[in-house]
Amino acid sequence: MVQELLQEYPHLKNATVSSYEITSEVSDQPKSLDETIQGAMNRAKGVFEKGGDYGFGKGGILESGGLIQPVDKNHTKSSM
Repeated sequence: MVQELLQEYPHLKNATVSSYEITSEVSDQPKSLDETIQGAMNRAKGVFEKGGDYGFGKGGILESGGLIQPVDKNHTKSSM
C-alpha cells in the first residue's frame, strides 16, 4: 500500500520500503478517531528509531476502516 502511494511523488518513487513491528502505545482496539490517529503517529515516529527517513503509521477502527499517517524526521505530520 505504501509503495503504491509513493509512486505519486517523483522524489520518493524509487524509495525502499521496509516494514517494522512498532507498538501503537494506544488500546488494542482504538475507540475514537483521535486514538487511532495517535496510534498511527506513534508507529510512524517509531520508524526513526530504526533509521528511516520517513515514517508511515497504519491504524484503523471499525467505523472508519483505516488510515496511513506520514510523518517527517521532525515528527510532524507530513504532506510529503
